[in-house]
Amino acid sequence: MADFVVTGLIMGAAFAAYRLYDKVKQKQAEVEEIIRGAEARRTSPPEPRDLGQLARDEAGVYVPASPNAKEHPH
Repeated sequence: MADFVVTGLIMGAAFAAYRLYDKVKQKQAEVEEIIRGAEARRTSPPEPRDLGQLARDEAGVYVPASPNAKEHPH
């Protein structure tokens, strides 16, 4: 009878250790995802807030606007 109790305690401890390990790994993956997202936002060039004399070309890059370009109606 004592063998069953000891086996049950060992299995319970192993299961608890596995669950704890799984939660730690999941939390670590979430933190790494947050860090990757922050690095991606930091490395991407910010969009200019006031375009002023800039226009977007076909590739989506901001370039100086030509002097004869029409004003964009607001």
